[in-house]
Amino acid sequence: MVFNQDATHWRQSLRQQIQHVSAETFEPLALAVFRYQATLNPIYQTYLRYRHIRPETVTTLAQIPFMPISFFKHHAIRTGNLSVATTFASSGTTGIQTSHHFLADPALYKQVSVRAFEESYGPLKNMDILALLPSYLERNNSSLVYMVQHFIEQSGSSQGGFFLADLDALTNRLRQLAEQAKNNAVPGRKTLLIGVTFALLDWAES
Repeated sequence: MVFNQDATHWRQSLRQQIQHVSAETFEPLALAVFRYQATLNPIYQTYLRYRHIRPETVTTLAQIPFMPISFFKHHAIRTGNLSVATTFASSGTTGIQTSHHFLADPALYKQVSVRAFEESYGPLKNMDILALLPSYLERNNSSLVYMVQHFIEQSGSSQGGFFLADLDALTNRLRQLAEQAKNNAVPGRKTLLIGVTFALLDWAES
């Protein structure tokens, strides 16, 4: 059993490492997070026990047992006694019952999302972000909408935003931004359209 004070210190240490993770430190950090989950997450503990896996025998990234995603439909997967700041739910496209992800640290979630995005695509402050996520917008607990909303806010652009059903408005905005890029109105500015496949296909057909 890990006392609350020790668990808090453990979590804070991992949080700090996650914020500065690199290719070289990823595997040892992943193993440290695994041991943290194996110690403080009761559902994961039970899963490991039924699979006859002792955490101390897991020494490589490939050996970390991944919990079936279906567990998130039938159990409240929570580590430690942290309070829940927000709850994400899956879209439910594969069935009636949805999966739930309880988020205790929105600040870390946002920071990690931005870092992962910017390492691949460049600074958000240089982008106009348009989002076509109709079915996700119609729910109030989508992690995708939560992330994209934060990206739009971080971009600081007045041109970005969500487009629910007004495909003409989306087309006009894209043409406007393309014209600005052609005229080099804002040097280095990029346009990013984030959308789900079915919505992008409907827009393309229109």
